Amino acid sequence: MPYMDRQGRTCGFMDLEDPEQNGRFFRRYFLIDQEKGQLLWYMDNPSNLPDGTSHVDAIQLSQISNARDATKQRPKVPFCFVVSVPSRSYYFRADNQQDMEEWVLSLNKACRVTVPVTDASKVSTPLKLDIGKANSQANSSPKSPVRGISYTTEIVGGVVHRKPVESSDKRVSQQPLGQQQTLPTTVHQAQLSLTQTVHSDTDSEDESASLRARSWPRSVSPSGGSEKSLSRIFPGRNVIKAGWCVKQGALRKSWKRRFFILDDEGLAYYKSSTDKLPLKTISKKDITVSRMSDSGQALQRDNLFEIVSLSRTFFVQAYSPDDMAEWINSINEVKNPKRASAPQASR
Repeated sequence: MPYMDRQGRTCGFMDLEDPEQNGRFFRRYFLIDQEKGQLLWYMDNPSNLPDGTSHVDAIQLSQISNARDATKQRPKVPFCFVVSVPSRSYYFRADNQQDMEEWVLSLNKACRVTVPVTDASKVSTPLKLDIGKANSQANSSPKSPVRGISYTTEIVGGVVHRKPVESSDKRVSQQPLGQQQTLPTTVHQAQLSLTQTVHSDTDSEDESASLRARSWPRSVSPSGGSEKSLSRIFPGRNVIKAGWCVKQGALRKSWKRRFFILDDEGLAYYKSSTDKLPLKTISKKDITVSRMSDSGQALQRDNLFEIVSLSRTFFVQAYSPDDMAEWINSINEVKNPKRASAPQASR
């Protein structure tokens, strides 16, 4: 069973499928090294191997989409789970059900990207701004297209995105020139009002849309929820389904984990569940149909479905067959309320 070593790393024995050996499973020793960002495996416990023995192979944790139960994909293999990366799917066999659940939980936790939350007590120091100097610099700058607007720059997928932001505190502009003003740098005042901006996807998709600013909760269950619970989570919006999926990019063809929101106006996906602006919005008028994809085997993706729009076809991977069927039915219901239908997930 998996255990924690002295360095706090999850490790233990389990079996790994070798596609080159007709799908046979071989016993290996696995180690989740979060400092190196890798899932490593050895022929035996490294303490029993000669000094300097290297690992057999490794998987980058940043490339793992998710780890999940694979008993439906490998019905003859007990306690089987799969780890999906862009290049292939790795199938593992644990010793028992509890070990399988612990490995899946540990891998999903290790590959999850977390953003540290700023402590309000650490940012309560007052910040002095020279309003006169700031205004004179803004007025004299010939390169600034809009006066009084600052910009934030973010590199996503190798593409630089520049977004204008405007401070929500209007009282700054009302102070006399040259006057010193003290503004406490609190968490509430650090929230900025985003102006009219078009935010492109990680893969520089060419469609543009009018984006609506939304505030999402920090965590949402991957499988969504009932209509009442969704209304409480997303007040003021008619959210039909929300949750995490993995989608393929338009240009780089890489697979990225995205947070999807489906409402009565269409589908949008975000880089995280806390983002206010979506990476992409697909209007229900542009959606032709949502259906199971025939490319799942070629792309080595389980629970793959596609959303056909007027400009392109989006390939999306759900976390389970039931979740895939729910997404297909929900999207088609938004597009054609009286004609929505999707094949049931295979049992």
